[in-house]
Amino acid sequence: MTLHEQVTDILASAVEAQECAGISVLVRRCGEEMLYTQAGMSDIASGRLIHRDSIFRLYIPVSPIFPPVKATPSRLRPPP
Repeated sequence: MTLHEQVTDILASAVEAQECAGISVLVRRCGEEMLYTQAGMSDIASGRLIHRDSIFRLYIPVSPIFPPVKATPSRLRPPP
């Protein structure tokens, strides 16, 4: 089984498991395309499949790595 077939199978199983509606993967190395494959739909309601020129919006939830710390006078004093 080639790398292309393996990646395609992984993408198809993610779509089948309803982890996502569709996925597109493009791997380039030194300016040369090494791998391109896709699986699933870009629009489930209309039944439109993902294509090479499909446009995606990425939503990344942002949360602080460290919770905000409230500076109180007791925390500002040097240790005894």
